Amino acid sequence: MATLAVGAPTQAAPVHAAPSQTASNQAASERAAPPPSPERAALNVWPGERTYRSVAVYGRRLVPGTRLILSFGPPEATNPDAGRVGGNAGCNNMFGRGHIAGGRLLVPLLASTRMYCEGRMAQEQWYSNLLTGRPTIRIISGDRLVLRQGRRLTVVFVAVATR
Repeated sequence: MATLAVGAPTQAAPVHAAPSQTASNQAASERAAPPPSPERAALNVWPGERTYRSVAVYGRRLVPGTRLILSFGPPEATNPDAGRVGGNAGCNNMFGRGHIAGGRLLVPLLASTRMYCEGRMAQEQWYSNLLTGRPTIRIISGDRLVLRQGRRLTVVFVAVATR
């Protein structure tokens, strides 16, 4: 039994691999993990250069005559617009950069134009909070997108444009 400098007893670690571990077993254990399943990989798919408009909102009422707009830049990291996220809730344009990880839209900061629109500012605020609040994101059948924040708020979007 070896002793640490402070006097606590410890066991010495083996220097060699166990005899049962052959070179092929060792090589297999050193390989990279398998790619995620298609279902898991789909959780991190960037929507591409698309713009969506809301078709249903659950948990909030929209100001009459308004829609929520959500747009995405290209996914390629070499493109200067990669990761671009934009939004509009009936007055100001919001814009920032983000990515998708673990099925969540991650937009740490949004900038915005600064117009005042009577009766629409509260809607602007909760939509901005939704976009920066790490909502879950699902793309359904290519042209529908769903953002969900907890059990209280769900927004369903439909694609309206591809850039």
